[in-house]
Amino acid sequence: HAPPRNLVSAAGRVKACPHDRGDLHRSRTLKGHGRFASASMGLTVRMGIRIRAPREFVFQHLLTAHHMARWFCNFAQFDTRGPAVGSKFRFGGDYAIAGTEPPGWACEILGGEVLRSVSFRWPLFGADTRVDWRVEDASEGSTIHVVHSILPREDTTCGTFVDAWRICLGNLKAIT
Repeated sequence: HAPPRNLVSAAGRVKACPHDRGDLHRSRTLKGHGRFASASMGLTVRMGIRIRAPREFVFQHLLTAHHMARWFCNFAQFDTRGPAVGSKFRFGGDYAIAGTEPPGWACEILGGEVLRSVSFRWPLFGADTRVDWRVEDASEGSTIHVVHSILPREDTTCGTFVDAWRICLGNLKAIT
């Protein structure tokens, strides 16, 4: 057995969650359990993580700018009316899954269910990718599931999308 790795960076962010396996698929049906399958609709990352906090509390960390900037990116800005279907928001920085300078990535909320799920369009590397976050009640807390689809490539500015999402979800777990 190897000794446990240090999962926290010098900046206090979680580097990885060794107990969660993310999957990266290239599949029209989004089926399969390997890292890759073949089709032409782009790549899809799917993963989830358990968090020892109530669903409502975890969900509030997804769409509140100052919380989002702690686990997902360096900066975030939402429409002044707050997150709603059709509203726009921006985020970015060198801690984001795909680093960018201000004003950041311009995203649009596509749908969701209050305090349970949200979907948004994230134009990334020339493609309109889609991110779906769903938080569910679980014993002793909640589980967040992420699906990031229509990715034009496997790698991002900070490694693979699978690794980047694993780090972000670990960060979210650390602050909730």
